Amino acid sequence: MYANSATAAFITAILSLERCLCIVVPLKVKKILTRRRLVVVTSTFVAYEIVFTGLLIGRTGPPYAQISALSAFYLIFSYSVISLVCFVIISLTTIFLIVRLNQNLSWRKRTSTAAAAGQATSNKEAKLHVVSS
Repeated sequence: MYANSATAAFITAILSLERCLCIVVPLKVKKILTRRRLVVVTSTFVAYEIVFTGLLIGRTGPPYAQISALSAFYLIFSYSVISLVCFVIISLTTIFLIVRLNQNLSWRKRTSTAAAAGQATSNKEAKLHVVSS
């Protein structure tokens, strides 16, 4: 169960990072997120999970048989640390995404001839502006 939640948090963090990079640096995203780099990051995550899950089960016995200091240490580093790191990544990428989208919205408003003529912005932009305010 914990391994599934850690894996889900990791995948969500990768998707959030990719989405943020597509908005923040759209022309460089293919150079930053290459297939090889994503395979290396995913393989590292899988190895990390295998090592700590193996240590948890192999060195401390079946899960939940006894909670010792060693098993608590393995549980923290196998599940809690990953969830915390993924939460921080998702939070930061969301903040960068919101800031960049607001900058783009204000730039479009300044340069738009429709905004200069006093016409209303599009429905999506109006909703974005209301949500971000």
